[in-house]
Amino acid sequence: VRVNDTLSINMMCVEGGTFMMGAMEGDTQANANEKPAHQVTLSDYYMSDVQVSQALWEVVMGTTIDEEVERQGGEKNIGKGADYPMYAIDWFQANEFAEKLSKLTGLRFSLPTEAEWEYAARERKKSRGYKFAGSDNLDEVAWWNDPKGLVHPSGQLKPNELGIYDMCGNI
Repeated sequence: VRVNDTLSINMMCVEGGTFMMGAMEGDTQANANEKPAHQVTLSDYYMSDVQVSQALWEVVMGTTIDEEVERQGGEKNIGKGADYPMYAIDWFQANEFAEKLSKLTGLRFSLPTEAEWEYAARERKKSRGYKFAGSDNLDEVAWWNDPKGLVHPSGQLKPNELGIYDMCGNI
């Protein structure tokens, strides 16, 4: 999806289906709000292959990462660059972003529901049964063990089987 002369969004089709959402019986690491697992059916939908970049946010919303970090009370900047995912925003701003992006492109954008996100992360319809989204080795698919808590440019590690990056960790 072309946003302007220099930016576009690569949308991946997620083929709908029925799955068990939530923690499975015997999952000792699950939170209470993930139980009980329940059946969910989804229609086909699209997701971006990477998180919303700081460059895309600036084009659509007109604010920079520095401005958003300052607005949130000056929390430290944990990663900055055009290809870095946007952070220091809340759910309301993310929804506003989707609305503005819809107007800008003439297409309908929205945040994925929890069910849509979990279904895509689990790679339904294409799953090889990996423990994590795209691998049995967390280091291949997630930035998860950085003691400084830094953010990394999106799409640097292995994608999941649907071609979506950073489903297990970055921001």
